[in-house]
Amino acid sequence: MQPLSAEQQEKIRELFDGAESVTGLRLCLHDRLGRTGLPPRFRVHSHPACVAAKAKDEPACVQFDVRETGRALAGAAAGRIQTCPFGHTEAVVPVFCEGLQAGVLFAGPCWTGKGAPPHAALIRPAGPGWLPDRHVMLRAVATELGRLLSGRQDPTPASRRQRILTFLHDRLAEPVTLGELAVAVGLSPSRTGHLVRELFGMTFPRLVYSVKLREAARLLASTDLTIGEVAQHVGFVDPNYFTRVFSQEYGVSPKQYRRQFPAEA
Repeated sequence: MQPLSAEQQEKIRELFDGAESVTGLRLCLHDRLGRTGLPPRFRVHSHPACVAAKAKDEPACVQFDVRETGRALAGAAAGRIQTCPFGHTEAVVPVFCEGLQAGVLFAGPCWTGKGAPPHAALIRPAGPGWLPDRHVMLRAVATELGRLLSGRQDPTPASRRQRILTFLHDRLAEPVTLGELAVAVGLSPSRTGHLVRELFGMTFPRLVYSVKLREAARLLASTDLTIGEVAQHVGFVDPNYFTRVFSQEYGVSPKQYRRQFPAEA
């Protein structure tokens, strides 16, 4: 394989910086190819809790992270959420380059056990879905990293546009941030914001509302869901606020909009 260019290495560093900012977790890559150009803090487990654990028993850490995790991921392309011998919980995902496993990507650690965490720097997940959500984000980072390592061309505008729309449709009922989208498309938040403007001609918050309201209009026209149910489906907690925003977008209220599409017998 050809060495990565300075530009490709910079994109990888931007990808990791953005992912750490969004997930709130440390990223570490066990790089089997040695081609990423990542600084040391991304190539070793540098979280204070990990440093303290390695000071106590580094062989146990190496045995688990390198050997046991490597074997476990051999047939698990989606990765997993795991807890190390020191009680630290992390998300792990294999990175593939041209069909071969090029490394393992870690995000963590955090504390999911009972009682006080063994190290003050360990954070607790904010809820039951917090860590699984970050596992999904890590998979997106691993996919983009594999693309960069293989030297494949940047996605076309059409494919990126579809990727953004798919991401937003998958998160219709949830709050979503520009940083989360940045992880999904493998860019920094600032570059993602510029990309959204280039592809859609509007800001990210405006695009989020546009996607939600288009889906709401479709549901109003084609289903018998109540207006409150439609609002909830697209992420509006307050039906009155949904009605106000929908009316501003379409010039008529949700009820008036639905009347334009009478149900067929």
